[in-house]
Amino acid sequence: MVWRDILKVAFKCPQLLEVFKANSKITIGDGRLISFWLDQWVGGDCLKNLFPRLYSVSMQQGISVAVIKSRSTGSGEWDLSFRRALFQWEVEELRKMKELLQTAPELRYGVVDGLSWAADRSGIFTVSSAYKWSELTSTMPAKVVELIWKNAAPPKVQFFAWLAWKGRIKTSTYLQRIGILSANSDANCVFCRKERETVSHVLLCCSFSWRVWSNIIGWWGVSWVQPGSVVGLIQWWAGFRCKNRLKVIWKIIPLAVLWSLWKLRNEIIFNESQLDFGKLCDLIKTRVAMWFRAFSPSFCYSVDDLRMICFCRAVVVNCRCVGITILVGGLAEGLSDLSAAAVVFNQFEGLLLYLI
Repeated sequence: MVWRDILKVAFKCPQLLEVFKANSKITIGDGRLISFWLDQWVGGDCLKNLFPRLYSVSMQQGISVAVIKSRSTGSGEWDLSFRRALFQWEVEELRKMKELLQTAPELRYGVVDGLSWAADRSGIFTVSSAYKWSELTSTMPAKVVELIWKNAAPPKVQFFAWLAWKGRIKTSTYLQRIGILSANSDANCVFCRKERETVSHVLLCCSFSWRVWSNIIGWWGVSWVQPGSVVGLIQWWAGFRCKNRLKVIWKIIPLAVLWSLWKLRNEIIFNESQLDFGKLCDLIKTRVAMWFRAFSPSFCYSVDDLRMICFCRAVVVNCRCVGITILVGGLAEGLSDLSAAAVVFNQFEGLLLYLI
């Protein structure tokens, strides 16, 4: 009866169900209540979603973790049965899944499996905490949609950002998983050559990509903690508050970075281009400035002016009773003393006052 009531609520309010799923974390006990394929107990998703092809041919789709573990060999190999012999690329998928299973938590015999609630420090579910989280996230999809589609970036860039947000970029690991690339193909990131190329890795978490993001964020003078995924990145960007006059430029930046990283990735694969951190950062600045300039043709400043000023790390106008102190930091390379910075400030005073 309780579960039927829960399903009724989920049917009427799917968003509340998503909040529940996002904040519920399985606590591993003896594994008897946890579905091997359908529950998220190892990795970032359930094994059915991570390895859909293996799930489709599995003979153990509804079996618990405890049952499969009890049938494992003495060497610790999981006992997995399939309806037919696996193709070569499926064998590679099985190898990857077994590597993931090596990171699985140990079963605790005599302890019942459970759920913990991440939305509350106590780990215990409460209606009030679920309500707060649902209210917090209720406006997020709308903000993300606005960030992507109501943007001064070109339409093709907006569409690419939407694909990245949805995780539908055709990375090497994706192409390998669906059989377009062979199992022997190199699916590692073309930037670092160390990790497998996923959407979040190549566009955010790779050491090279993260240097680029840090550089761009540094121009804006914002401190942040690296999000764990492109979804988290775009949600954070959409929720960041800034002055109305800055919003147009602020919304362009993540799309320009995502687009530029992916373009460089393709240039390396298809044209054997080389990594150039400084050139890429300069290209991103230029793209943001050009897209903003095209969006606001009546704006009287050139692209070079925007590239120089729009990304200054700190422009502080502090009015005091004894006078006005102008502190300008990071306006351009080589402006080490305040007097030189003040000259630049006077030159672009109208633009700065427009942006502040």
